[in-house]
Amino acid sequence: MADNGKRPNPRAVVEMLMKKNPDILRDVQTRIGGRVRKNVQHLVFACPLRDKCKSSGTLSFEKGTGFTNPFKHLVACVSDGDENHLYKMYEKALAEQRRARIMNHAELFPIVYTATEREKAMHAYITLITKLSLPVSSVINSVFRSHMKYKCEFGKNYFKEVLFTLTELVENKLREPWLVRTVRYCTMGGRTAVRTTSACTHLS
Repeated sequence: MADNGKRPNPRAVVEMLMKKNPDILRDVQTRIGGRVRKNVQHLVFACPLRDKCKSSGTLSFEKGTGFTNPFKHLVACVSDGDENHLYKMYEKALAEQRRARIMNHAELFPIVYTATEREKAMHAYITLITKLSLPVSSVINSVFRSHMKYKCEFGKNYFKEVLFTLTELVENKLREPWLVRTVRYCTMGGRTAVRTTSACTHLS
């Protein structure tokens, strides 16, 4: 399911799960009258299964005719006719894409950056939940939300995704040589702070 609670459209699924190849030009014969249209632009996508594809491994279709046919191919070939499974694959790929964007953004803009209202809200949620050892499900609690300064809302799974990504960023930063000696002598809750996963201990 998408963030708005609706299923993604066929185009979104196809563009997420299938690799886009260069467009090609083909002559197309119309069904009525048999007229031939020259050099019609076709979009080309590669099936994720590649050599194991039940078809030829690639699908081409005329630009502007919609993404229904390649979507049906994904359902039949990749998820064995289970449309719900295909949507789960889409959600997983989307989560990985979001994670990559967060990681790339942190690397490109490590110092100068103006947070948006939504990002400030996320920071406030993370601060409260980790410092007070609250469960992640607090982000969907209406009473908890009503006491927040920022009125942005986040889903439980998305919040987990951001939390784990930030944890990984911090851990990678702590692995830098000039910090290794310092980290070894830091303590967190009476134990040597070799990891930062204490921020993720309450994921119920």
